[in-house]
Amino acid sequence: MAHATVFDSTNKGTLRPNKDPLRKQGSAFKPMQLPQFGWEITLPEDVSPDDPITLFTIYYIPKIIDLIYLICYREIYIYLAIRIYMSLHIDNKIADYWITKNMIPEYLITKYLSRNRFQELHIYIRFHGNQEQGPYKKVKAFSTHIQEVNLGIWKPGRDLAINKIIIRFEGRSKETTTVPNKPIPTGYKVWEAAQRGFLLVWNWHIPGQKNGPVGVCTLRELGGIIKAGNGGNKIQVVVLHLIKRLPKLPKGSGYYIYLNNLFVSTRFIQYTRSQGVAITGTCRTTGRVIKELLDLQKSDKKDVIPWGETYSRYTPNGEVYYRVLRLRKRPKETSSKAKTARIPFGNQATKILSIPVIADGYNYHMGAVDEFDHLTAQNAGLRYVERGGHQVLEHWLLRTVLINCYLLALCSDVPEPREISFRSQQDFRRQLVSALLAKGRDSKICPKRRISQISQGAKQVPVESHELVKMAKRGYCVACKGLRYRDRPRKRVALSEIASNRGRESSKYSSSFGCKQCDVHLCNYNSCFDIFHEEK
Repeated sequence: MAHATVFDSTNKGTLRPNKDPLRKQGSAFKPMQLPQFGWEITLPEDVSPDDPITLFTIYYIPKIIDLIYLICYREIYIYLAIRIYMSLHIDNKIADYWITKNMIPEYLITKYLSRNRFQELHIYIRFHGNQEQGPYKKVKAFSTHIQEVNLGIWKPGRDLAINKIIIRFEGRSKETTTVPNKPIPTGYKVWEAAQRGFLLVWNWHIPGQKNGPVGVCTLRELGGIIKAGNGGNKIQVVVLHLIKRLPKLPKGSGYYIYLNNLFVSTRFIQYTRSQGVAITGTCRTTGRVIKELLDLQKSDKKDVIPWGETYSRYTPNGEVYYRVLRLRKRPKETSSKAKTARIPFGNQATKILSIPVIADGYNYHMGAVDEFDHLTAQNAGLRYVERGGHQVLEHWLLRTVLINCYLLALCSDVPEPREISFRSQQDFRRQLVSALLAKGRDSKICPKRRISQISQGAKQVPVESHELVKMAKRGYCVACKGLRYRDRPRKRVALSEIASNRGRESSKYSSSFGCKQCDVHLCNYNSCFDIFHEEK
């Protein structure tokens, strides 16, 4: 375990600061002077914030769709439309959307794609080849593309929030984390940087004492080893790792990051200050806080410190004491600190109060990641998944794209009246579903092809160069599915044995041969090899 840290109760891959309080302190504190600048949305010329389909296709570009082998655009757009529609109208099972009896609602969208075809697409459609291992690597290409698009169209402002979320998954996976007493107790942990609910960049996490945030190396100044980059508190370093992926700012400017008590310690804040990054956040008693403040916190357990009283170090210009006026609601009698917090309100339900600038900024900006979670919870559309962790991550990436598209349409500076109007995220998704169906109908029709697990490198080799070789294991032929063409029931001849009584001449067979380039099993006789490659 790293020096001056303690394992988090959830897993040993998450560390918290653990150091004695500061007994010595300076006489003055000089806050960082970072100029204020807001976020900007820059969309391509052919993209309109009033057209949901153009926003959506910024993320699902042909380059990404082409990662799905042998699927035409027509089916992809219809499949995605049904997936989004299912997030608006949740049913118990996927098959229930195609049932038209027993007093079950009828969903007209299912007429665009049959149940069997949708389930086949839903099982096998993946943005990776069968050479990738692990859930994070399988979604790496798509995840990286989404983050690049985010930073290209949303220029972040000064104030950002960094926090963690859990993506629900309760199947077998070494990457899952369990956090008791949380709305989502088990799943994949993700570190995220967000602004106004718009998710900019993120980093995956693997639990375990020797793991932690993926691809993060600890700096020497924070206790890391020079060569390996291990040791130290990687949970603090992931903040700097996410900030470095944001656009670089001119000299004299910097980002203002809001954090919770998982990250904050005096050593970490001193280092980020030297890097031009300002930090505001809550902290634990083990975060090397000034002992005087800890004594005040202990004395206030009985709620004796008056509301609005501020304790801080002296600042030359009094920046810490700056205040803003905000309309506040009177707390309930059962809320914490209600004894002193209700006094300024008197008999009024609401009142304009003077709030310290530091506390006001934290209240308004720290919840950026929580805003994303709130928008996700409105239309989650995620069923109970126990197999295929990468499927859960791909569905989360789809939800991230939908929420970001909605925020781009909502926050873009468009003169009134707008071409389209949507009162909520649900309205936006309904319009997107209609646009995807229309785009699917207008796309080129291609022959329907059964999906199979085909090697990513098969496209790069001409069909004439594909070879029929002996495979390592036996498997069913993907062309005839183990039923030899000569074994299938033949048409009954007059006055001969009934075909149903005769049956097939042999049972289901498996083959030891297959295509070396496609990495699929094929029969080594008849015409299965030629038929399979003709369909390409």
